[in-house]
Amino acid sequence: MTAANSAIDETAPPRARQIGAAIAAWVPAAALLVLRWWWSDRLPDQVASHWSGLGRPDGFSGTWSSWWVIFAICLAAGLVATVALLVLRHSPAAWRGLAGLAVFVASMLATAWAIGGIATLDGGSPQAARLGWRVALIAAPLGYGAFVWLLIGRTARTPTTPTQPTASMPLAPGEQAAWSQSLRSTMFLWLAALLAAGAITFGIARQAQAAVPLAIGAVVVAAFASIRCTIDRRGLRVCVFDRIPIKRIRLDQVADASAEHIDPTRWGGWGYRVMPGRSALVLRAGPGLVVDMTDGRKFAVTLSDPDTPAALLNGLRARAAG
Repeated sequence: MTAANSAIDETAPPRARQIGAAIAAWVPAAALLVLRWWWSDRLPDQVASHWSGLGRPDGFSGTWSSWWVIFAICLAAGLVATVALLVLRHSPAAWRGLAGLAVFVASMLATAWAIGGIATLDGGSPQAARLGWRVALIAAPLGYGAFVWLLIGRTARTPTTPTQPTASMPLAPGEQAAWSQSLRSTMFLWLAALLAAGAITFGIARQAQAAVPLAIGAVVVAAFASIRCTIDRRGLRVCVFDRIPIKRIRLDQVADASAEHIDPTRWGGWGYRVMPGRSALVLRAGPGLVVDMTDGRKFAVTLSDPDTPAALLNGLRARAAG
């Protein structure tokens, strides 16, 4: 059996920082409102929206139709970041990542629209709008996203009581035993909703080149918002959408199973991660099942109570082997 493992509890950042970051998440939408008021009688019906170099543009979009699309996405991003920071409680590290991503997306889109407006005004017409030095403004979303990331602050981590070694569940010959658990991630649901909102918005604006990738991303992210883990005489199975298997480990491939604390930063992040010698399905930081395989690889999946499935998998393996 495995040695005892030390768990780590995460503590949310200070409330004042969370509130400040939530307010900052609405700045891109507020900036768009200010620009609309400032440029309402100055911008033409079209603005430059795409350049292949620093010279003249090769793509244009409706000034205020594109503004409405981007404004709607910024509002959705502000809402997602606010919910992630002030409502979600299950994983402080996830709050920071989701809020930072939402703010970055909103800032990037708002900045892109502003660059088109500035270039169009400076050039005198959409066709004469040169990108030039304005390309440097692309760095603004990165800087603002980093600012919000730092404003939230790091999560505090404190060691807790070490977990006990995982035992093997004794099973008599012919005894039937199985275990199954569904796990849902609110963070992934919100992220999928954000991507879907963007896909719908771009679809309404007939921007298929943006709508299609966002729609595909929404489906992929939604798949990992609900997983089911099952252990029985066939081994371990992990399914998305509760039915579609994405990972199977036969009993003869299992060397040992244990309940451990899963730190997403040590397993490559959130979602389905594949690294040399190991893979994981991580929906949050916290307890999880870790399977050591006979070929030296490891697989981990986050579960709310991994001790029972770990003991059952060890018991089934031992009975099959003996």
